[in-house]
Amino acid sequence: MFGAELLPKVLSGEKTVTRRRLGWPNPQYYRVGRTYVVNPGRGRKHVGHIDVWDVRTEPLGAITDEDARREGFESVAAFVSYWARMHGSHACSETIARIEFELAPFCTSCAPVPEGADA
Repeated sequence: MFGAELLPKVLSGEKTVTRRRLGWPNPQYYRVGRTYVVNPGRGRKHVGHIDVWDVRTEPLGAITDEDARREGFESVAAFVSYWARMHGSHACSETIARIEFELAPFCTSCAPVPEGADA
């Protein structure tokens, strides 16, 4: 799942990395070489697919400027601001899952992109 702010970046191929807190789904859920659907929200029809290329855990503070851009942000500071808004805090020492992916071909059952998510 990707929020309205990042969904267009995933569907355009601009966003190729995502970080997730450990828990469910945990990093073991994501498997290298598998394809996953892209949902605009829980219970909503998928709008695309991604192929996972790498999954690893690392400290949240390990993000670089290059990775921030691959996350869809202009800088580490912009990523940190977004993360804190989404999760209520930003602890550099927190261990997170870093998931690297590539946009996969769309299928005939992909839903149209939701209104307000310009792809």
